[in-house]
Amino acid sequence: MNQAPPHERSPGETISSKPLFDFLLRFKLSGRDIEICTYLLRATSKMGSVKVETRTLSSDVDLLKDNNPNQLFCIHPVSPDISQGWRRITMKDLSFATDLLAHWIEANVAARSNHETLAYMGANDIRYAAFILACSKVGHVPLLISPRNSVEASRHLLEETGCSKFVYSVERERQVNELRSADPSIQVWTVPDLWDVFTNSEVVPYEAVGKQHRGPEDEVAAIIHSSGTTGMPKPVPLTHGYIAAQKRIQALPVPPGRVASVYSACEQGKLAFVMSPFFHFMGLLTLITSITGGTPFALSPEKPLTAELLDAVVTETGATSTSLPPSAIEDLYASQLGRETLAKFHYIAYGGAPLSPDTGDKLCKLTHVQTVLGSSECGLIAALKAEDREDWGYFEWNPFYAVDMRAQGDGTFELVIPRQENRYVHGVFHTYPDLQEYRTGDLFIPHTQKPGLWRYIGRGDDVIVLSNGEKFNPTSMELVIQGHPLVSKAMVMGQGRFQAALLCELDWDNWTGDEIAFIEEIWPTVQRANEGAPGHGRLMKSKIGISSPSKPFKTTPKGSVQRRMVIADYSNEIETLYSKSDNEAIITISKDATAKEVAVQVRAVVSSLLPSQEIGDNSDIFSLGIDSLQSLQLGQALDSAVRAICPQLRKDAFSSRQIYSHPSVFALSQYMYDLIHGTAMVDEAGTGVEDDNARSARLRALVEKYTTDLVEKHSVILTGSTGSLGCYLLHELLLDPAVAKVYCLNRSEDAAGRQIKSFQEKGLSTFKAFASRVEFLHAKFGDERLGLATDAYDRVLESVDTIIHNAWKVNFNHQVEAFEQPHIEGVRRLVDFSIASTHRAHIHFISSISTVEGWDTTKRGMLVPEEIYEDADVVMRTGYGESKHVGERICAFASSYCGVPTTIHRVGQIGGPTTEKGVWNKQEWFPSLVATSKTIKQLPLSLGTIAVDWIPVDTISRVILDILRSRRKTEEEVRCAAFHLVNPSPAPWDSLIPAIKKHFPVEIVDPQKWIASLEAIANPTQADLQDKPALKILDFFRGAFIGQVEGSGKPPVLDTQRTQEASVTMQRLKPIDQDILNTWMLQWQF
Repeated sequence: MNQAPPHERSPGETISSKPLFDFLLRFKLSGRDIEICTYLLRATSKMGSVKVETRTLSSDVDLLKDNNPNQLFCIHPVSPDISQGWRRITMKDLSFATDLLAHWIEANVAARSNHETLAYMGANDIRYAAFILACSKVGHVPLLISPRNSVEASRHLLEETGCSKFVYSVERERQVNELRSADPSIQVWTVPDLWDVFTNSEVVPYEAVGKQHRGPEDEVAAIIHSSGTTGMPKPVPLTHGYIAAQKRIQALPVPPGRVASVYSACEQGKLAFVMSPFFHFMGLLTLITSITGGTPFALSPEKPLTAELLDAVVTETGATSTSLPPSAIEDLYASQLGRETLAKFHYIAYGGAPLSPDTGDKLCKLTHVQTVLGSSECGLIAALKAEDREDWGYFEWNPFYAVDMRAQGDGTFELVIPRQENRYVHGVFHTYPDLQEYRTGDLFIPHTQKPGLWRYIGRGDDVIVLSNGEKFNPTSMELVIQGHPLVSKAMVMGQGRFQAALLCELDWDNWTGDEIAFIEEIWPTVQRANEGAPGHGRLMKSKIGISSPSKPFKTTPKGSVQRRMVIADYSNEIETLYSKSDNEAIITISKDATAKEVAVQVRAVVSSLLPSQEIGDNSDIFSLGIDSLQSLQLGQALDSAVRAICPQLRKDAFSSRQIYSHPSVFALSQYMYDLIHGTAMVDEAGTGVEDDNARSARLRALVEKYTTDLVEKHSVILTGSTGSLGCYLLHELLLDPAVAKVYCLNRSEDAAGRQIKSFQEKGLSTFKAFASRVEFLHAKFGDERLGLATDAYDRVLESVDTIIHNAWKVNFNHQVEAFEQPHIEGVRRLVDFSIASTHRAHIHFISSISTVEGWDTTKRGMLVPEEIYEDADVVMRTGYGESKHVGERICAFASSYCGVPTTIHRVGQIGGPTTEKGVWNKQEWFPSLVATSKTIKQLPLSLGTIAVDWIPVDTISRVILDILRSRRKTEEEVRCAAFHLVNPSPAPWDSLIPAIKKHFPVEIVDPQKWIASLEAIANPTQADLQDKPALKILDFFRGAFIGQVEGSGKPPVLDTQRTQEASVTMQRLKPIDQDILNTWMLQWQF
């Protein structure tokens, strides 16, 4: 399509998307163009006759509870610490939570049908959703107040809405207490805890007021508020009609072959990661889209979004798209992990502020990036997903939404929304029902080569939008600063920047000094201007510049500064101003300063940034109110002090990430002290990545500080600690503050050296605790006293209360008699030890599922209970399985007749670790299969009788430790217990094949063909055995693959209920997936 050049339009001329005829006449149409236009006109004609419905959101949820109760609403972190796991919240759960809060509101806060306004301020979790829906049912209106507001701003909103009742979560207690101090008449209630609201339990249904399933269009459903950029925030009532418009936009027609921009991120049934606050329009849109659009979301925990956190969230939830503020995208893109994590998303939407062109141009090569637009007053403004990724920064409006692009006479166009025949999708005409058009104030310029694409360049009014999406109006600040006699004109700027800056035009007739002296002269006036500004809009001394007498500010005939023209005139000076260091808070620290002296200086800087707060050494400075700009100032002040002593320090030693990682005066001062005295590695510190060992030690010390006197201390014998599972078991024992001592009994005499080397290879940091908490003893398990010296044996006998017997030979060719010495004898020696020990040590025998793999499903049924079995017919017919069976029977006998507490851990297939370091032994059957498949370029379609119910080695060690702790509580009642350690969620083998094909090309073949390809190698050479290691265990694969064809019936299923009850780790265990397999592939490097 050819279009007239955009610069030829006159001021006031518009480009309208409805009616479409005038718009289409500007183009020379091809056949394809005519087809599209016909479609547009036909669809447009239908819009005026659409029947308008305003079903309430709460009735939508109840409808889903009845018809699709298990539809996913969201995946929610159990706590801000995502290591505690996630909960899947269904529409049934949301409906129950809504009814629970509705009953609670009526009983505690406001009577039914009173039509009161109830304020809510809470942690950013899904209690917001339940509260909003519950208010609708009880007949009240929720007022959602930002916790970022000043006390004055919040009071203003309460007064404007006539609200005197305030519900809050405990996380917002500080803000509410400050508000009540200013206005004691406010009544407050604490909302129940999150998981008391979402209990997973059925709740007595709450009948909505008037049984309304459709709220009147103009009845208020909720109240949010503006950001207060032009003064005090203004309440924005959202009616049922407004919310219905947001629902309908999801079904708005689009031209053939196109999709909507926001709803590309909201793929039905696919998970979207979100971090928008629920008191904000985008947060509400998240709820609406999940409820009515079928797009569940994974909610970010309420903490700074780092690359590590996002990577963990995406890995654990499987989110495929996201909407992020530009500042978060830029921070994430700055690190390798951040880039890799962003690339995992199929689609990234951003809005609220500009995205750096450099970041956007690079990121669009990794995934689809898309700018979106919406506001509290308007709701979502419908646009199309860009056809070309490189157009990530442009809008293309959906023609069915109907907007006008109004020329401003300077090459820019204002986005204007004209009123249509109905308010079907235009939320703004529910907000302002009397308007005939809405001028957004947003300015755009057209794409130079692609008609219909528009790039946002800023606001037509004075509002400044920073790069993190924060907004402020600088007018009041400028008036204060212009009140200084030396300032002729003051212009505050910062559009798309991280922070504000000031450019002053001087009264040159009364000033002859230099720039530095001028800034010092006006600084007290600037500070007064800062007092009335929001924290994100405050000016720093380093961000003040002066004009040139040869370039006076351009002004309008009325004398107002023409911002865009002045910014263009001073573009070079502005870039120089922003490139200046922000180092304002100067502190000096001597090289010989003690840790206490360093802390005094750090406290002084923090206090200067938070003058109204009492700063404790261990107070979380972010909880006290340090924002991102102040974090930057703090880092620069500390960096300057340390760099004066250590000039070789890398430039990012005090990045925002480091400040977030050391969020107290104590942590920051200790970090500085370590840098100064060389006890922190400068290179690692400089990267902004805390050393793993230091991080582990820091977290462990903090845990121990508050738990030392709470737990009973234990001493543990661990056998076979140098093996793969043994290493991870020792690591987990050392992470447990309740374990005071570990005695590692190994048959090798150089176990300590081998252990340290193995820990380092696996990236396990706890080896530093060996000296104080681990003793390596050379043992002979079949000998009296385990082959230990008398004094050592007696010392261990007196202190040990737990034994983990993990040492056992793995050989599937030997007969059971080959395991008698020292393995079976060793079990008896450990029983003797327990009987003689002071604490009657509990024996945890690491057994194998081979002890029950002879299970006959035709006689016993499909499920193998977690019990002790005397019958040999349940045991696999191998010497290894039989030897483990004998060990189990000895333990059971000792429990029954000698009172020895024992636990049997029947371990299934152990996989490689989930971490980057470490490796699944390449000689085992599965790595051998993968290596062989690469060589012969064939991969079996099935694994035959082998189920992919594997557990990674680091995970299974945590399961064992969970069981160990659980059994301490049950050992008196159940003297011997058995547990099945297999993944309760087996993975389909075909779901993993793509992860292997990603690394090398293979043909997917029948298992028998795969076997036949290997059998064709009659006399394998050493080279064959090297690159086709499956040849060494071909009988194993024949049994698994061909046995599937020849065998009858399905293999038994191992019950894991008891294991899941005893182990939180087991409860949260996911199936083996492509991500885990990809980690193993990278470790093997085949």
